[in-house]
Amino acid sequence: PPHDGARRRSAASLVLRTGEGFLDREHDMFLEHFADAEDWFAARNACYAHAWDASGTRLLVAGGPLAYGLKGCYVGLWR
Repeated sequence: PPHDGARRRSAASLVLRTGEGFLDREHDMFLEHFADAEDWFAARNACYAHAWDASGTRLLVAGGPLAYGLKGCYVGLWR
């Protein structure tokens, strides 16, 4: 296997993009604090957990809304 330095260099060049996931835009907390906001960044989903498979070739990511009190979910799988 490659030494740690080689592994870090190859991982640094890898970019994985996430989709929107689900965010309940009808929930009271969203309507009260984010519905009229120009910066929707605070209402985006965040990745809270991740796991690689044993071969290191697949990644599972799970998460939900970044802001406390919002309802939603996110799951991503890269192969």
